[in-house]
Amino acid sequence: MSALHILVHRAYVGKAHLALGYARWADYVASEFEMSRARSYQLLGQHEVITALSRAAGTDVSDIVTEKVARDIKPHLAAVSAEVADRSRELGDQDQDQILTVVAEVLNATRRPDADRLNRMPSMAKLRASQARGNSTDLWYTPRTAVAPLLAILPPPPLRVWAHADVRGRSHIVDVLEEAGYDVVCSDLSTGQDFFTFTAAEVEAMGVDVAVTNPPYSVRRRWLAHLVDLGLPFALLVPETGVGEWAFEPLRTAGAEAGLLLLNRRIAFSQRWGERPVGNPPFSSGWVCRGLLPAGQQLVFGEVPATY
Repeated sequence: MSALHILVHRAYVGKAHLALGYARWADYVASEFEMSRARSYQLLGQHEVITALSRAAGTDVSDIVTEKVARDIKPHLAAVSAEVADRSRELGDQDQDQILTVVAEVLNATRRPDADRLNRMPSMAKLRASQARGNSTDLWYTPRTAVAPLLAILPPPPLRVWAHADVRGRSHIVDVLEEAGYDVVCSDLSTGQDFFTFTAAEVEAMGVDVAVTNPPYSVRRRWLAHLVDLGLPFALLVPETGVGEWAFEPLRTAGAEAGLLLLNRRIAFSQRWGERPVGNPPFSSGWVCRGLLPAGQQLVFGEVPATY
């Protein structure tokens, strides 16, 4: 019998939900597999990791790539695949057990980086301390005008939106969405909720339909990768500069549902709540999305109003 991740992958690429008369993938997996959409995306992610590593190793690695391993490896999949391929070539004509041992070593080294690598990674503790001092380069408040174009692609209310780096009363993202009739759930590091600790099961229990925020710049890649793993539709306001580099792997994992809401003018942000936005922004911003853009479109243009 085929593994569950294989069955879900076959159904996804074959658009089985449409063939069986389901309008949405979420309805199909709930009925046919008795699982949530988030769970199905986790299995699709596991399948992607297993396929890439099996190709790199020249042998099936599914026995050692559990869902947990796949989630840990997926943000580094390109680099890990390259290392597995190199190590496997060095072994030459060895038996499968020896190759799997080497693959397991590479996976363990990636999942448990040495102290130097950990020290170089953006630290949520450092972010917390920096934000407490009020001088974090990650803490920039989004103006109302930047949120307005998002209303054109969000499904209409009733919809529960997770503003997952926002505090009610100190976020124009929350203000604009609530004024438009959306039910907004907030979480933020400053109020004790670390985004990276949320699991797909916890998010599903919250009953949210879509995630929206302006993520901390220094951890934007990790943020995007974790959000993809959670399986929710989302919109993240990010700098367009280098987006093809830092967002490439997470967006490729997100697949055809990923895209960009391109804005027609640069966004000026405020570093302190209530202050006027800083003038002459040095870069353009846009909303990186999953599951929100019109079917078949991965690039949509949005107009930023002069005032909102």
